[in-house]
Amino acid sequence: MDDPDLRTAYHDLRRRVVDLVTSAPPDDLERLTSAAPEWRVRDVVAHLAGVTADIVNGNLDGDARSQLLVIGFFGPRSSPLHE
Repeated sequence: MDDPDLRTAYHDLRRRVVDLVTSAPPDDLERLTSAAPEWRVRDVVAHLAGVTADIVNGNLDGDARSQLLVIGFFGPRSSPLHE
């Protein structure tokens, strides 16, 4: 990601998501989402963080799409959102 515009866009998006999540009442993070009805807001946030961490760390062996879905979906259920 050498393009400065992409870096700036990513950092801006990350800051907006962090601001939104940290300012939300805890009960809002437990709400189900309309786009993914079986996922809570906190699951979507954890998925975004997990996907990003896996890309940065190169953890995309084999079928990357399946891994991202599994890591992103099952990871947050056992971890507090701030992790």
